[in-house]
This record gives sequence, C-alpha cells and structure tokens, in this order.
Amino acid sequence: RRTAAAQFLDEKLKEEFKRIYEPIYATAKGKYDIYVLFIERAVRLLAKRGIICFINPTTFLKKDFGEATRNLIARQLVPKCIVDFGDIQMFDGPINYTGVFVLAKGSDSNASTFPYHKYRKTNEGVRLDYDAAVLSLAAHHTNEFKDVVTVPLEGLGGGCWDFQTDSKQAILNAIKGVGPELRQFTDHIFQGIASGKDEVFYVSAETAKQHGIEGDMLKPLLKGRDLKRYCITWSGTFVVYPYDDNSKGIPESKLKANYPNTYRYLESQRHFLSGRPYFDKSTKLWFEIWNQRNKGNFGLLRIVTPEISDRNHFAITDKYFGNTKTYHIIPKDKSLGNYFYLTALLNSCVLEFYYQAITTPQAGGFFAYKTQFLELLPIKPPSSPEVSLFSKLVPLIQFAKADAGASPGAAAFLEDLIDACVMESYFREHMAERDLLFHDTVAPHLAAYAPEASAAQQRDFLTHLHQTLNAPSHAIRNRLLRLTADSPDLLAIIKQEGRI
Repeated sequence: RRTAAAQFLDEKLKEEFKRIYEPIYATAKGKYDIYVLFIERAVRLLAKRGIICFINPTTFLKKDFGEATRNLIARQLVPKCIVDFGDIQMFDGPINYTGVFVLAKGSDSNASTFPYHKYRKTNEGVRLDYDAAVLSLAAHHTNEFKDVVTVPLEGLGGGCWDFQTDSKQAILNAIKGVGPELRQFTDHIFQGIASGKDEVFYVSAETAKQHGIEGDMLKPLLKGRDLKRYCITWSGTFVVYPYDDNSKGIPESKLKANYPNTYRYLESQRHFLSGRPYFDKSTKLWFEIWNQRNKGNFGLLRIVTPEISDRNHFAITDKYFGNTKTYHIIPKDKSLGNYFYLTALLNSCVLEFYYQAITTPQAGGFFAYKTQFLELLPIKPPSSPEVSLFSKLVPLIQFAKADAGASPGAAAFLEDLIDACVMESYFREHMAERDLLFHDTVAPHLAAYAPEASAAQQRDFLTHLHQTLNAPSHAIRNRLLRLTADSPDLLAIIKQEGRI
C-alpha cells in the first residue's frame, strides 16, 4: 500500500531542485508539491486519446499553487473520473489526502460531464477502512460513503475546483449571494510568527524568570490550542522577541548592552540556532526570528483563529502575539461594534458550513484555516440594529465563557441564540415565513446590559436573561427548538443535523 515513491512525494522540495524544475515546468508555481510535475510530465508523454490514471494528493484542487495544474488539465486533458477520498487515510505513514484521477488527452465529442466521487468527511460519521474504500470505488452512484457529483466540463479552468451536489451548491450560492467576501472588509489577514526554532524562542514564564529575560523582550504568545469560540485560554507561553517598534532586529551590540540577560540566554542557545541553511543564507542576525511579522499589527485589536480546527473558533484580542498555528484578521472598520458583528458571523454555523465546503480537509475531521480561504467568506453588510444586537450578545457570551460562576448552560444557550440571529441576518425572508425571527424579540431583553459593569452585575444579568428566554413558554426557546424541524432543507442542513 505504500511505496518508496509515495514516501518521496511526501517530502517538501529542496531549494536546489526547485531551481532546476521551475524554469522547465509551468506547474512549478508557488509552494507546490512535486506530484504536480509528474502530472505535467505525463501530459507531455501521453499520446492523443491516451489515458493516465494517477493516485496522488488532492490539495491542488483548491490551493493557490494548484492553479497552473488545474489550467493544464482543463486545457489539455479531459477528466474521465475524479475520486476524492477527503480526509480518509488511504495510505500508511504520514497523513495524506489522496484521490484517484483518470484523465484523457484530447477531446471526446460525446462527453460533456464527468463523475466526481466525493467521500464524506470522517466527522460526518464515515467509518471506512482501506478494503471497504476500495470496494466502494465500484459504486457509480451516491451511497452511505460518498456523493457522486456530475461535473460539467465546460467552465473548468484555473479557479478553485470545488465540486458539490446540486442541493449543497444551492445553499452555498444563497450564502454567497448575501454580501461581499471578507477580504473587502479587512485591511490584513496574516499568519502568526514563524520562529524558525520554537524550542529557543518560545519560553514559559518559569524559563523566562530563570534566565532573567527582560520584560521588554518577552511577548505573550498564543498557540492554536489556546483559541476557542469567543474565548482565549492562554497557555502562558512567551516569545523572546528581539525587535524594535518598527519590527527591525535590535543590533547585537545594543541587545548585549541594554538587554544583557536576553543576550546571554540567546548566546547559550546559539548552538541550536546554527545549522539552519535557509536562515544562514539570509541577511538576518544569528539571534533573530525567521519571520517576526509586523510588530505593530500585534498591538491592534484583531480577530484570531487557530490554523487547524474541527470547527470555527474565532476570538478577539489586542494583547497576544501568535505563532504559525494562528491567523489574525484586522478589519477596515475599527469600531468595536464591527469586531463584535464580524466575530458573531465568523463563529456561526452559517459561515462554518460555508468554510468547510471551500477549504482543504485535514485528518480526523479537521480543517485548515488560512488566508486563501478565510478571505472568501461571504459577509452580510451590517445594519445599525444588527451591530447593536451583536454588540450586546458577543460581550455577554465572552463573559459567560470566562466567568466560572456563570449560570450553568448559559454560554451554550447564548451560542445557540447568536447562531440563530446570524441565520436571520442571512436568511431573514426564509425564517420570517416560518415564524423563526429573533432580532426584534431579543433586542429589548439586552437593552439594560452593560459590558463595563462589575462581574457580579453581569452575572446577575446573564442568569436573569437565561432564565427568561429559556423558560418553557417563551417564544425564543420555542423558536430555537423549531429551528431545524421547520427548515429541514436549509437551516437543519447548515447546522449539520440533516444530510445533503
């Protein structure tokens, strides 16, 4: 099941090979993997009407580096069949995301479509071992393991190849049609610091104290696992950050004179910092971080998310730096209400449903949260009442998740309520027809909430609100309970209680 060639394909290309391949292969673009070169080479060798069948990673279908490969296939080949195993692990060894690609050279005048076998994600209950997967390949129709989508050949090009069933595509189109993409609402979406040597630059408070590292050289650092929906649970990690306010490396003489303990610490770790070929070829000083990012951005209010997660987890901070396992969003509109509004939308099941459809899968039902995909999320332009509503709900759920004394179940109830309110923002007409509206009913109950009030006062308000809105006879509780039952073909599917 696993060959030496397959293991070779897992390895990232070394720089010296890239310099050889890039002038020769049109598909050698961006952060490409070597398998795309095999596809291009096969196209060159294939006779007219010849057929190739590759088992290779599916990452080129959606990622930026795959644009040239998608264009190549669209222009010179005809897909006969594509089988996408999603996050199901078909090979032993390193985690891989594989598919079967059957491609013909030259046009087939009788073909206008091809079948795309899309296996369901493991978090959707799929329990498929290798033997069962092989047997299921013979099925030409949708079954319990996969959907078989008929894809038109017309329109294939370099754009993202995101093939969905007709019913799911209709929902995605409805969400997409509500507003512009997130990129139009943001100044910057960026990845956290790439240290180049985490074991040296990322330290605990105990290590920092032991070495007496000066406070100006320490910044609190978020890791992906520190981030949850609406809240941050900091692990206590710091980054040793030898940079000035302009993100320029502090000269070695100045570092040694002004921050002697930091310098001694880095000097003691110098043997770990040597032997990094990519670093040694750069103009950086020996004690620098590989990519320190823009220090000023970490001082701004941001919406942050883990890079790898099983669901949408967005929180707000202006305090923490972040490592490479975090992504940071800086909106154009810096008003606090806009941060609360965007955070509510990003944490909603509406945008979770959309995001999971467009991003690349990870093993075990996880997904990659990266700029390339984050910037594509459709954002409903906010009305003033919507901003006011979420400016109350989001601080309240932040408090509920941070306060150990909060009413049991209050945070979960608020999360469901915010979800329903976001659904109304995207599908108001649909929900009005089913008497499932929330905004106008909820808003008066939040009028007295003051996020700046004492913890005791906020706790009392939260308890009263939860008891009131969740009372058996209250309309809000009733609508929350009816939400998926009264909308089985839309809201239930978005909440993943139904299946397309």
